[in-house]
Amino acid sequence: MKAKHVTLSAIIFILITGLACTVSLGSDKRKKDLNTKIASVNGVAITKKDFIWAVSSQDQRLTSSGKVMDRDEMAQLKKDSFSGLI
Repeated sequence: MKAKHVTLSAIIFILITGLACTVSLGSDKRKKDLNTKIASVNGVAITKKDFIWAVSSQDQRLTSSGKVMDRDEMAQLKKDSFSGLI
């Protein structure tokens, strides 16, 4: 009985350790993706993270004022946010 408990504990430990490594590697890839340069203005890089921040800031501002955007308005918001970053 004790051997089964130790074996089961070892298997659970290995699974949790493997899952933690997978999550960590995925996180590194997401960080790398967010730091991808999408434009450059006068030698200054604009990253995907900058763009997402600009869009979400404007979206939150409009949402808090009661605005509900359709797909076309969201597309325009993204264009305007990108232009603002440039």
